[in-house]
Amino acid sequence: MWLLAIGTLLVFALILATGIAVHRRREAERLSETKDRLREVSDLIRKDWRSRTRLRLALTTPPTRSVHLYDVERGLENGPFRDGWGRPFLCARPGPVHRHGWDLWSVGPNGIDEQGNGDDILVGENVADIGSPR
Repeated sequence: MWLLAIGTLLVFALILATGIAVHRRREAERLSETKDRLREVSDLIRKDWRSRTRLRLALTTPPTRSVHLYDVERGLENGPFRDGWGRPFLCARPGPVHRHGWDLWSVGPNGIDEQGNGDDILVGENVADIGSPR
């Protein structure tokens, strides 16, 4: 009887440890995916900011709940851009961190908007002419 109970506990512990490992791996994948997407969208924002052509991004205050890019020349729209947890990116100009520029962020694993703090994942930059739309 004791042997059966110990065996059952060992099997349960093994299943639990496997589940934790799988969860941690999936969270790491989501984090990596989110960082890649943030980098991709922030590169488009930087390109648009500098070139003033083709792409238009609506950066608003308060933060938008979804980020859409619109290609003016071809009439194509991309988005909404989402993080690895399936939540839309937030975007604001001025940003909560870069008060003289823009911020793009994911609310992170906990799903709570902490304005770029806490577990939020944020990219952005200050720019010289924040007052003029591009």
